[in-house]
Amino acid sequence: MFSPRGVLLRAGVDTEHWLTLGCGEELAVFVEGGRALMSMHPVATPVRLAPRERLRLSGLLWPEAAERLADTAYVTVESMGRGQVILFASDPAWRGLFRGPSRLLTNAVLLGPGLGASPVLPW
Repeated sequence: MFSPRGVLLRAGVDTEHWLTLGCGEELAVFVEGGRALMSMHPVATPVRLAPRERLRLSGLLWPEAAERLADTAYVTVESMGRGQVILFASDPAWRGLFRGPSRLLTNAVLLGPGLGASPVLPW
């Protein structure tokens, strides 16, 4: 009900994770809708939205939505079989406007098959 229709939020980055290669310690991410991703071990969370006090960078963010989205996952990486699933909370390449989230998508596509996935079995 109190979902943002388009807001820039601050996200903290785990700079040690392969998915965030080339990113700084914080990213501005575009979020639309009320989808909040929750993660727990063994799911890796390389990018997590900031705490409520530091969350909003720009746009209309209802207090109820800020409370629901604060400290939730923006990107998760989970092993599945011999591969992995990389899940984004919103479109990282929205209008090609933000380079940080676009870098995450590029890393997921180019590095994902080799890093974090189980090695391919020999013939």
